[in-house]
Amino acid sequence: MAEAVVRYVLGKITEAAYEEALLLYGVGYKVEWAKRELQWVSAFLKDADAKQNKDARVKQWVEDVKEVAYMIEDALDKFFVGMGGGRSKGVLRRVARAPKSLIVKHEVGTEINKIKQRMSEIEKNVTLFELERPGNSSSSGGGSTWQQQPVRPVIIPEIDKTEVVGFQDDIDHICKQLLDQSISRRSVISIVGAGGRGKTTLSTKIYKSTGVGHHFDCRIWITISQEFKIINIVKKMLEKLQINAREVGDEEYFITLLHMSLSKKRYLIVLDDVWSSDHWSQLEVAFPEDNNGSRVLITTRFMNIAKESDVANKPYELRILSKDESQQLLLKKVFPNQPVNKCPDHLLPLINQFAQKCGGWPLALVVLGGILSTKDLDYNIWNEIILKLDWQIEGSKCLDIISTSYDDLPIHLKQCFMYIASFPEDYKVRASTLIQLWIAEGIVQHQSTKRMEKTAEDYLEELVQRCMVRVSKRSWSGRITFCEVQKKKNHILLHT
Repeated sequence: MAEAVVRYVLGKITEAAYEEALLLYGVGYKVEWAKRELQWVSAFLKDADAKQNKDARVKQWVEDVKEVAYMIEDALDKFFVGMGGGRSKGVLRRVARAPKSLIVKHEVGTEINKIKQRMSEIEKNVTLFELERPGNSSSSGGGSTWQQQPVRPVIIPEIDKTEVVGFQDDIDHICKQLLDQSISRRSVISIVGAGGRGKTTLSTKIYKSTGVGHHFDCRIWITISQEFKIINIVKKMLEKLQINAREVGDEEYFITLLHMSLSKKRYLIVLDDVWSSDHWSQLEVAFPEDNNGSRVLITTRFMNIAKESDVANKPYELRILSKDESQQLLLKKVFPNQPVNKCPDHLLPLINQFAQKCGGWPLALVVLGGILSTKDLDYNIWNEIILKLDWQIEGSKCLDIISTSYDDLPIHLKQCFMYIASFPEDYKVRASTLIQLWIAEGIVQHQSTKRMEKTAEDYLEELVQRCMVRVSKRSWSGRITFCEVQKKKNHILLHT
């Protein structure tokens, strides 16, 4: 029964009309959080159903999950009915509804806060009641039981694109391929590497380089999520080209419009983080072949995608950083805006250990550097971090350091981070709006000597320093004006 209720509510959240209305009136990020939490908890329902007849506590847990699902549905209905059916046409009608929408948003926000409290208790009891997800296995030997830790999506901290260490030869090599005028056909160049290797950082440097910028008539950067919908991707490309398209149309209409808009232009398209060969085959038809030197740059984790995208070009496989490069990148993050030789001699042996542990993975080095940059320059404190991190970076074991970067946050910064992380994927948030939202939610602590807005700005700067949030734009005075959190769901998971 509980599973059916949860499935129904999750389906309701993802209905197109609901999604559009939720985003339109600015509460989508709150409901997205509720959906994500409900999806995570629902994975344990099958095991809970099997155990509830033997354990009254588990039976109550199942009832609690069902009750929270109903609470989420009630909040949705309150919002949808309050906004008169959701979809609003035209700017004037949206403006006219603004006062009403503020009231409804406040009511829905209050309901979501209640749901957060209930959900927190439910999640704690997952571990207490030893509930398992489908696919967990048990050891039959020696009477001991191994229980796989529950996993959930994590927000991947972004490597600071101003700090590129060890990639200059790679940048030069790929730029040469992009600018090679002896190849007139539209060619595809692929960068392959596991998550955290620096594919996005490398391709961003290439995309923004002066030579590349001057060579192409137009450039488009698109991040491809696992939740791939070609019509959404094509619409984003048209927006970046500033092409006015009608609101309603099928895939063929938008693909044809994009093809026409790119025709006769020498273009560069960057498709960041492609997850399936089907994604490329669906998008390829939108890119005209005019034999004018146009290029497509793909980043992906999968060699088969890279090979299939252009059989004439050998995929560029990203290497790991050397020991010296690893130390250099780590020191740049620990001592930002200072010479790397500023590291005290008594900490250098630990820097070497940290660099070795990270195994040349830029993501691990950057996140670890963010943690260390907030610590006192005390040997014992740093050594405690080494002892706590029982890991050796080997592919997916990069998870531990990402988990540690979140666990190391003070409680108020955890709340701030989760708030911004609930915005849509790669969504650029205006810092001033985010700060007011934090204050309205009661996340920002009052300090007698400082305005709350300044305190919130300091929170945001610390999240940036810790590499948990990426700055999209700063003002002339250096203040953050837009920021974002890059989301990579399902392929990198946080142990909880």
